[in-house]
Amino acid sequence: MKKQRLLTLILLSIFLFTMLTGCTSDNDQTTERTQSVNVEDQSSDTLTTDGDWDDDQEESDQISSADLLSKDKIRSIAETRVPNLKGIDLQMKLDSDDGIKVYEVDARTSDTEYEFEINAVNGDILSYGQELIHPKAQTSASSDIISETKVRSIVEKYTAELKDKDMIIERDTDDGIKVYEVDARTSTHEYEYKIDAYSGEVISYDEEMLNK
Repeated sequence: MKKQRLLTLILLSIFLFTMLTGCTSDNDQTTERTQSVNVEDQSSDTLTTDGDWDDDQEESDQISSADLLSKDKIRSIAETRVPNLKGIDLQMKLDSDDGIKVYEVDARTSDTEYEFEINAVNGDILSYGQELIHPKAQTSASSDIISETKVRSIVEKYTAELKDKDMIIERDTDDGIKVYEVDARTSTHEYEYKIDAYSGEVISYDEEMLNK
């Protein structure tokens, strides 16, 4: 009888040990599967992040040097716009503006400074400006201030596209010189003028292409 109870206890112990070992193995496998899923999820997240980052690269970074206009071509564009720049040294710098590859061009003659921003791929002049280095001095002997009608005619002669367009004309003083500041726009460009209020001389002029 004692032997029978002992055998029963041994069998029961073996059964319990087997059950415990099986549960532990299942838990380990479950843990491994969970860790595997987590690693896969993390890998997926990483790939997605990398993909998004690539999508956010500027289009200009994908432009090869073979697509860019040569400096000789950029010089030709600048000289066509301002014939006085023929034979003048031009400072050119390749840059990026709002994702567009551009050449920034600076030049100077004896009396005027010039600035261009030219699309480095298609040659469009995105912005252009010029300014007198030494505007004529105004004295007490200067004639009367010109009228706004005269200012409009000067602007329209300078930029034919502005004929009959709305203009904002304001009188101001710049470095002791009485000037008219004029703002106007067409469907493609914005324009700014600074005009001597006595002589009508254009002291500075800027234009910028809309929707570059």
